Amino acid sequence: RPPTDPSATPVLPGAPVVGQLAAFRQDAFGLLRRAAPLGDVVRFNLLHAPVYFVQDPDALGPVFDTQDLWMRGEGLQPLLGRNVLTTNGDVWRRGRSLAQPSFHPKQTDAAAADFGARAELCVRGWEALAQGGALDLAGEAVRLFARAASPAFGFAFTDDELLRWPDALLRLQSWGFAALAGGKPRSPQVRRDFALMDGLIERALSTPPPADGPPSYLERLRQDHDVPREQLMGHLRLPLVASTDNPPNTVAFALWALAAEPRWTAALQDELRAVLGNEPPTVDDLERLPLLARVLDEVLRLWPSVYMLARTAQEDTELAGHPVAAGSLALVGTWFVHRHPAHWTDPERFDPDRFLPERSAGRHRLAYLPFGSGPRRCVGSRLALQQMQLALALILQRFDVQRALEGPLPLRGLFALRSPVGVPCRLIPRGT
Repeated sequence: RPPTDPSATPVLPGAPVVGQLAAFRQDAFGLLRRAAPLGDVVRFNLLHAPVYFVQDPDALGPVFDTQDLWMRGEGLQPLLGRNVLTTNGDVWRRGRSLAQPSFHPKQTDAAAADFGARAELCVRGWEALAQGGALDLAGEAVRLFARAASPAFGFAFTDDELLRWPDALLRLQSWGFAALAGGKPRSPQVRRDFALMDGLIERALSTPPPADGPPSYLERLRQDHDVPREQLMGHLRLPLVASTDNPPNTVAFALWALAAEPRWTAALQDELRAVLGNEPPTVDDLERLPLLARVLDEVLRLWPSVYMLARTAQEDTELAGHPVAAGSLALVGTWFVHRHPAHWTDPERFDPDRFLPERSAGRHRLAYLPFGSGPRRCVGSRLALQQMQLALALILQRFDVQRALEGPLPLRGLFALRSPVGVPCRLIPRGT
């Protein structure tokens, strides 16, 4: 397309650079919401380089497909260390080669099956929780995934660590984002949270592998690759956080959404009953639960945990005709891409059937980005989808869900989208 006059690129009005930086550090999602009505490409007066908010799928092909031109942001390194998520170039390629074998379909099927068996035991325990009134389903889902998902990567939480982990994750994310956007020293509490995270990893590294069963992600790294122990810490922080953070929060968002959608909830529970009866779901069952998959797709569209993705231009280029100088940062607004009116009809409405094959045909390949796109697409997306589907099925077999908060769920975005009040709901055991 013809280049646009640089002066024609909309600029987010309001406070000067320092003020916008403060707003970004407090709630980047709120700042993007202010920018979205101004255009598909909007410039911020922010940070040390120009920052461009992008929500037009037509502009995103080069951003995702040319990773040596648009490099992934490395802002998560202070929190997660150096691994396949937080590096670029040859370092990333080596990290990807380390991680990829553990996410072969045969491996993810085995990990998902193990997750399902562990998650069933956890969900049975929710019967007692349901007697106590409103719950924060986000926190409880994090604990469920910490207990059921992390063993595939080599971790084992104690009961005390399970109690502490949801709040520690939120504080670590808040600290990490502030460290990215201007710097922030570690408070005594954040130091304790890092000690919790790294203590889990150190214990995993010091624990002999089990005599039976498939090797964990950690054991594959140790068996197949000569990775120094100090590098293993960075490689293991990522799966520890990734397996217990975004997937469980997506499950909580799904339950919140379904609590206001009785027609879709009834249809989904009918599907579960018809396919599973009273038996817990298995990995093989997932192919026979198409509505479950569509419901999860729609939740990931409306509440993408990764609501923005950052890329840095390595040379002068353009976005949708807007000239962009080398060193500029592009913030791809996934939340807003998923609502772009040129690509989604009635985008705020909850409608899982928009993911029926006949309605998905011809959709722009970059209009739906829950796991990113291109070479840097999330390597664990298949396993995450399997685990989220299994968890959602197990919960909805046993419980109906009611919201315990009037009005919309307040949202705040740092590295990921969260609610500052959690996801307050009541669980009603089925048949009562």
